[in-house]
Amino acid sequence: MKSRPRRAENRIAEILSDFFEGQGLSAIERIPILGRTGPDLTVNEAGLIVDAKSRQSCPKRTFKAASYTGKARNKIHTAFRLADLEPCLLAQVGSYSPLPYSKMVDDWLKHMDEWTQENAPSGISAIVIHRPQMPYGDAVLILANSDVGRLRSRLVNKHVISGKKMFIRFENGGEMIFHNSVGEEEKIRGGDLDDLVIEDFIQFLTHIKEY
Repeated sequence: MKSRPRRAENRIAEILSDFFEGQGLSAIERIPILGRTGPDLTVNEAGLIVDAKSRQSCPKRTFKAASYTGKARNKIHTAFRLADLEPCLLAQVGSYSPLPYSKMVDDWLKHMDEWTQENAPSGISAIVIHRPQMPYGDAVLILANSDVGRLRSRLVNKHVISGKKMFIRFENGGEMIFHNSVGEEEKIRGGDLDDLVIEDFIQFLTHIKEY
């Protein structure tokens, strides 16, 4: 991988980590594996599955739209300027600017969502776009409109047990979802717990901070 995309992924991960840690969630980082499919960044308790794009072809109109109020929206996507995530996503300050539709953005997000649906169905697919030489705070996080509320809820209401390399999220209906740091997950329904060796499971929960 060329140094510029690698540097961009690291800086994007740092900005998102600062935001996540401010909400009491784990930091994330670039996944240093070449030739793999899936997210470019590790996944924490928020379940955000991120594909990072730093290239000249990223649509200028998207950045311009998000620059007005820190957030923009069309009928399909919502975009947040990275530097404005806390006021615009969490505090919901201000109004949305109109977001021009981009087929390129739509295709990228759909491609990421295909991976998410197959490997991490409870995850939230997202892309972060950036243009070379642009300040990284001006990069834009884009996700489906229907996922904005899900992400906000996970940031505010954290029903998780976190470890160094994995975490467990407790969902409505008694489901537990085990996640590893590269986004893959396994779901266990409440009724399936009888099939587990309870002592081993309790021991796992006790020592999860080691993993």
